[in-house]
Amino acid sequence: MGITFRFCEENDIERLVLFHREACGADSLPEFWRWKYFENTAGPSCIALALDGERIVGRIGFIPVRFRLDSNVVTAAQQVDSDILQEYRKGGTYFSLSRMVRTEGEKRKLSFGYGFAIESTKEISVKYLGYRVVSPVRRVMKILDPTQYIERTVKIPGTRLLGKSIGRLIKLKEEIFAGDDSDIFEVHNFDSRFDDLWKRARLGRIMAIKDSEYLNWRYLKCPTVKYVVFAKDERIPQGFIVLHTALENNIKYGIIDDLIWNPDIPDIIKCLISRATKYFIEEGVENIISWAPQNDFFKLLLRKKGFVDRPMPHYLIAISRKDDGRLEGFIEDEKNWYYMLGDSDYRLIPRTTETVNHPSEAGVTQYKS
Repeated sequence: MGITFRFCEENDIERLVLFHREACGADSLPEFWRWKYFENTAGPSCIALALDGERIVGRIGFIPVRFRLDSNVVTAAQQVDSDILQEYRKGGTYFSLSRMVRTEGEKRKLSFGYGFAIESTKEISVKYLGYRVVSPVRRVMKILDPTQYIERTVKIPGTRLLGKSIGRLIKLKEEIFAGDDSDIFEVHNFDSRFDDLWKRARLGRIMAIKDSEYLNWRYLKCPTVKYVVFAKDERIPQGFIVLHTALENNIKYGIIDDLIWNPDIPDIIKCLISRATKYFIEEGVENIISWAPQNDFFKLLLRKKGFVDRPMPHYLIAISRKDDGRLEGFIEDEKNWYYMLGDSDYRLIPRTTETVNHPSEAGVTQYKS
């Protein structure tokens, strides 16, 4: 019968679960695919499928994302979920799927396309699809408990005790300098107060729109990750931070997924980062990870808070519409962007076939990070 191609529909969800297990070596929930592909507040996703009979053997697509470009509101396409089973990668399957997705994007008159790509998908997207590399994804890390690092590098008795002692000193220092968090509260629902904050939060010329409707969908209705949200000033919120924890390779990580604040009150960030650190210490986190876009004040603050650069093989890539070149230079300038890890679809579900950085990591469940 050969390979057939069509767009994903809601009745394909069970097939998507089977395909993800086969392609990525990990289980996933039907609710996750329904949430990601069909409940997005910016509209339905465009996911092109390759099928051998009724079996999904390949998938490429985008999810629509509403953006604010300076004062203009547009819809863009975020590249997601490029997976083709090994035995079906010949014969033009990838390019057939890509053409379907590109044609649908043009039909929807989306303003631009972008993605957070690993090395292999970055190379394909640039060479064959016309994307440009905006920049490497900037990642930073703060160590709260250095025990595992010391044990790997110092091969003498007592290293574990040394690591734990240093960790206790780090956490004690954080507690001493944490500051007053009495006006920080936990958010269980984003309401119109956060719409008002979003209007003031001009942290970059290119930002995904983070109004209450989007935030509730992205973080509080996500079926696979338990996010915790803290905000500053309950009466009129002046900023918020989104967090979650993850256990990987026997290390407990604290992830900063999002951070929005009123730029007229920059000290808000200090309070939110301190509250996040306190929460992570309470949860027994060993390392804190955050993406760090090119916002000068934000970067400087993270360094003062003990975060250090931790490069990763991921890239922000972008492409403007063929029939409208006005955005080309604008979206390719890293300084125009403000984005956080939560703007991507990383760390939502596990994979065991993710590209790994070291042979010793092979076979360990990896999260897109």
